[in-house]
Amino acid sequence: MQSPGRRAFTPGRTLAFALLALAMALLGSLFAGPAGSAEPARSRPAVTSWVVQAAGGQPVAGDYIAVRIRARRPVSLRVAVVLRSHPNGGGSRVTVWRQLQVGGHGMRTVRLRRTAASLVALGCRKRWLVPRMVLRTPLGRRLGTKALARRLLVGQGGCEPVNGVAPWLPPGRKPMIFDIGQVTPWGPGLEEALDQVAATGADTVRLLVEWRDIAPAVPPPGFDPTNPADTAYDFSAVDRVMRAAAARGLRMMLTVGGPIPAWGSWTGGALSDPRATDFGDFVRAVARRYNGAFTPEGDGEPLPGAALWSVWNEPNLDLFLRPQFRDGLPYSPILYRRLYMVAQAAIRTEAPGTPIVIGETAPFGADGNVGPLTFARGVLCLDDYAQVEPACDHGAIRAAGWGAHPYTQIGHGPFDTPDWAQYVVTIANLRNLEEQLDQGTAAGVLPAGFPIYVTEFGFQSEPDPRGWPLQSQADFLSISEQIEYRDERVASTAQYLIEDDPPDQGGGFRGFESGLRFYDGTAKPSYDAYRLPLVVKRNGDQVSLWGLVRPARTAVEAAIRVRDGTDPPRMLGSVTTSAAGVLSLAAEYRPGRVWQLIWRAPDGQTYHGPWTGAYEFSWPARDRQPR
Repeated sequence: MQSPGRRAFTPGRTLAFALLALAMALLGSLFAGPAGSAEPARSRPAVTSWVVQAAGGQPVAGDYIAVRIRARRPVSLRVAVVLRSHPNGGGSRVTVWRQLQVGGHGMRTVRLRRTAASLVALGCRKRWLVPRMVLRTPLGRRLGTKALARRLLVGQGGCEPVNGVAPWLPPGRKPMIFDIGQVTPWGPGLEEALDQVAATGADTVRLLVEWRDIAPAVPPPGFDPTNPADTAYDFSAVDRVMRAAAARGLRMMLTVGGPIPAWGSWTGGALSDPRATDFGDFVRAVARRYNGAFTPEGDGEPLPGAALWSVWNEPNLDLFLRPQFRDGLPYSPILYRRLYMVAQAAIRTEAPGTPIVIGETAPFGADGNVGPLTFARGVLCLDDYAQVEPACDHGAIRAAGWGAHPYTQIGHGPFDTPDWAQYVVTIANLRNLEEQLDQGTAAGVLPAGFPIYVTEFGFQSEPDPRGWPLQSQADFLSISEQIEYRDERVASTAQYLIEDDPPDQGGGFRGFESGLRFYDGTAKPSYDAYRLPLVVKRNGDQVSLWGLVRPARTAVEAAIRVRDGTDPPRMLGSVTTSAAGVLSLAAEYRPGRVWQLIWRAPDGQTYHGPWTGAYEFSWPARDRQPR
């Protein structure tokens, strides 16, 4: 009989204790260095131990995973949980990072919350598979990993429908990427412009992060291009935009690219021959600064993180990247692929789990530029027969989708087949790009159904003499949005400019007049149409109506009003939108009738869309079935 308080050491228990001792020895050597090391204590890792706290026998409690960390001195860490959807390490992956400050000779417990993004990426499975937890220093040094559990149960309600592209939006809503241009973000009108964007119901703002504007003209001694805190960098303007957007509930899409500092180019040009390695260092600094865990010196809280990344604006244009051709052959696709690959590696390391968009192509080529389809084929390493070029290999593309700017040609509406249709990508023939991406899938370089992110788009309007009448601009924006919603491959919609670019001193127009407001701030009809887009499509003696209450994030009731000629307006009826804010209905067609969408917000304010007439047109070729 055993004495009270004592246990017999069976062979099984002896083995268990031996394994435990070995694990503790390995963990101690990982953090404290080898025994007898003469390494100064200050240079050794600060963390002495860390464990995953158990709750009811599971290392997860509710929506949290708890980690207890002990340190020998104050230290800043990045704690991550890496989640995979397959037990062998394959499948979808999400990494959830959190910055953590640990006091010296003390203990700190951090709780990492399960996020909607992780549930989406794992396909909303019944269980999480969690191979490991990772600790890193702020500069990226890995301190170690720890296995958690093979399965973590998802609580009730964890498998409710979630928007797979934008978890912050209801299912079925496509994120709207609003580009406020390259003048507004740096001027005194930023706050007002973002107020206007937020008032429309948009959810994401796109900003070009230009290498030359942030990097030093001449790198000083000791300059570390990968360090976002290096004083030679000037991130102040980007910081300002990030904080201002976050204060209004707007997410940020950051497009990192040129112009190039002279030392970052092989030839010293602002647009030509960028050094891929140097560009990768710059992207690493940007991604580290805007991963949601970086706190600038002297600030009390971390900077907001980017919700979406992309690499280089319109790299198929000589206006943004050179050379486009070399020895008479397209060269920009090869150059861009190198740039994208180093940027992808940097972002996946410093902001893991955040989607990256590749491409960002302009809709047209010619005149010394590479066409978007030729460019995409080159970036995907495909030859003219859609086979992989054996000499083209810089790694595997791990992007969320292809970025496109499908502007129409001058004088063409969103439903008009463009000139040289087989070479261009406009809103009316996105199928061209989809087929090119499908060839990438067939060649094994892209996943099936690789989506298109529309990240820049709009219609020029008056007062530019080349632009559309104001009513046409409003109607065409709405029709384009319905085209994008009808196409399951399109992951996002976009609008370029809240206000028109300033006119030339001589009164001419060289910039973009695609804003929802004139340069003086006066709203165009497109401002209300953007907030409440409405499409009236004639089908014989009937019309089909499609609309979107953009500011709504749930099902709401909206009203449709009609006016016939000079008769006073009258209510046609009310309609309840889907959870995404989308509405559709059919009605009778009458010549000369115009239609209006009206919505009363929860705060009592009533919004009116512009009056619009019925259009008779065919949907793009891939989508001609009647609705």
